[in-house]
Amino acid sequence: MSWPMIRLALIATLFVFAPLQGWADVYPLDTEAIGKAPKKHGVYRLYRQSELIYIGKAVAQSVTIHRQLGEHMRGDAGACTQSATHYNYEVRHNIVSMHRLYLEHYRATHGKLPKCNSPLQ
Repeated sequence: MSWPMIRLALIATLFVFAPLQGWADVYPLDTEAIGKAPKKHGVYRLYRQSELIYIGKAVAQSVTIHRQLGEHMRGDAGACTQSATHYNYEVRHNIVSMHRLYLEHYRATHGKLPKCNSPLQ
């Protein structure tokens, strides 16, 4: 089995067998819900109704999930993510690697990235 296939198998295992803190709950992307979002680093997902449109990360020192969600809601991050209606999140320590794995998993299962994500670099 090639390394890319092994990596995809590991990603699939992660999604099937590893319950992720915060992913099960989905919140409306509004001022009240964002006010309760964690002021911590992590990975988050934005939805337009039931469609996943963006997988994001809050990793820089002053950047938190709470702050990022507010920027998306106000349109500071662009019109695409401003159209989001719901979100969920996961507080993590290995943010960059998990963010990339989630994007790779989405691309492997859907043939493309979420609508509002840029191509992987």
